[in-house]
Amino acid sequence: MSKCPDNCKNCHEDCGSNLKPLSRLQTWGILLLIAVIGCVIAFFKQNAAASKTENVKRFTYPCMGTIVDISLFDSPENAEKAAAAIQKELKKIEDMCNIFNPDSEISKLNTSADSKPFVCSNELYSLLKYCYNAYEITGGAFDITAKNLMDLWGFYRKRNTIPSPAEIKNALAKTGMNKVVFNDDAKSVYFTVKGMAFDLGGVAKGAALDNAVAAAKNAGAQKGIINLGGNIGCFREKQDGFFEIGVRDPRKRNAIIDKLQIANGFCATSGDYERFVTLNGKKYSHIMNPLTGYPVQNMCSTTVVAAKGIDSDIFSTACFILGREKADRFIHMKKINDVCFCSVAEDDSFNYSHSFNHITKR
Repeated sequence: MSKCPDNCKNCHEDCGSNLKPLSRLQTWGILLLIAVIGCVIAFFKQNAAASKTENVKRFTYPCMGTIVDISLFDSPENAEKAAAAIQKELKKIEDMCNIFNPDSEISKLNTSADSKPFVCSNELYSLLKYCYNAYEITGGAFDITAKNLMDLWGFYRKRNTIPSPAEIKNALAKTGMNKVVFNDDAKSVYFTVKGMAFDLGGVAKGAALDNAVAAAKNAGAQKGIINLGGNIGCFREKQDGFFEIGVRDPRKRNAIIDKLQIANGFCATSGDYERFVTLNGKKYSHIMNPLTGYPVQNMCSTTVVAAKGIDSDIFSTACFILGREKADRFIHMKKINDVCFCSVAEDDSFNYSHSFNHITKR
């Protein structure tokens, strides 16, 4: 995931390609900047019940187009073992889900699944089916087939003008999980429309965090926090306190709008301020509404806390697309008890969903 293939000045995030690579110094500089101004900022401060003398071992390195920052509260030996297990899981998901690497499994699927069914690995097939279920639950608000819309609006290809209604209609014809055929016996996927493609950018980090936290625990880690570019996973065996997670103010860089208290759980933020394009003098968020074909307007950010990392990732996107009122009704109508969210609207108003305090402080 490197520099934008078209070197487009209107795209405000590295789009990714396999063309001219950035230098090591440039790569680290960009990734460190992303880490500093990310959607969610992790505070490693703990409550009074935590010991001030416990060991803390930190690990930081590039991963999935951003920076992963790991803090493990254990002996150096145990922390090293757990960190190695975490890195292995993160790399596995990155290698599988990177649409800019032609050798990744998802790229191979995208280039062939509209011609014949593509047989997936068990892990990719499970992930895609999870995304299909999320598509159905959210009424199509979460849709990993929106890659053609991302291309159209200039996030992966250079563009200087707003797409025409005809162009949007054409892209929407290639969008929709209802156009994908799943074969559970063969674990295969088939696109019924030529030119369709998956983009796992809205789910890969959350899925990677689930695997990473599980790997850390299996390696013996009892307490830690993993920050994957703003997607955060917290875990602790003993219920002796919580981690404080700062939610960034979407309109004031490096400012915190609120703090969440999480002992065991995950959080993710979707926002309009880190990645956008400017067309005809107007900014457009990268978060696409797959039902309309247009970028979402009138929302600044949505932060979701969930029992699973994959759910925090999926529902932060879905709630952003649905908007505050529809998202709140959706969460309660579906009785999704392990998901809650806070949101910031364009008018700077700040809201919590009804169950937010219960989820974050348990």
